[in-house]
Amino acid sequence: MKTVWNQETRAEVFARLDKLRPDQPQLWGQMSVCQMLSHLADPIRAAMGELEVKEKKTPFRFPPLRFLIIHVFPFPKNVPTAPEFLARTAPSVEEGVAELKSTVTRFVSRPAHAPFVRHAAFGEISRKDWG
Repeated sequence: MKTVWNQETRAEVFARLDKLRPDQPQLWGQMSVCQMLSHLADPIRAAMGELEVKEKKTPFRFPPLRFLIIHVFPFPKNVPTAPEFLARTAPSVEEGVAELKSTVTRFVSRPAHAPFVRHAAFGEISRKDWG
């Protein structure tokens, strides 16, 4: 299983980020590359308590379904996201990539015992699940 706690996986993700271009077609939804970069950084910021996100009552909170979504099945497309994760757009691809890399690096550099904020959709999840 790939996880951001693994340095090789992070390097692979960072290499993919370095290949992003502003004119790339949208493969997941309606977001531009700059919007997507902020959208990826913000949940990580929320996990560290840097961005407040209102919790939602979702079926993802139930342990069996939560496990399947996090560890087995790909996350479903077109699932509504928290409005807080749509509120901003990186000014440029380069700045968005730099911010996302920095956010991930801060996230994985936290002490193993550092607490995480409850996930807006999944509720209380483990460090492994956050990875």
